[in-house]
Amino acid sequence: MAVSVKSAQRKPLSYKGYLKLDELLSLQKPLSKPAQHDELLFVIAHQVYELWFKLMVDELETAISLMSSGDLYEAARLVRRVVTIQ
Repeated sequence: MAVSVKSAQRKPLSYKGYLKLDELLSLQKPLSKPAQHDELLFVIAHQVYELWFKLMVDELETAISLMSSGDLYEAARLVRRVVTIQ
């Protein structure tokens, strides 16, 4: 699946820019004072779980739409993907 993505500035889009890594990596801010060593692990692990949940919801919504249109093979493929993620 080839996808062409153009930025507003018409510059090639970088990995860092596409994933918004600066913004993403700025979100792991432990809140405890003094900082607890395992807090960063907790934040990162739970943010990752939330991203997986978001993907599962998107896949299931798409699968429902595909079932409604009669594309059962593709819908089943997406449901299997959700099972794999789970």
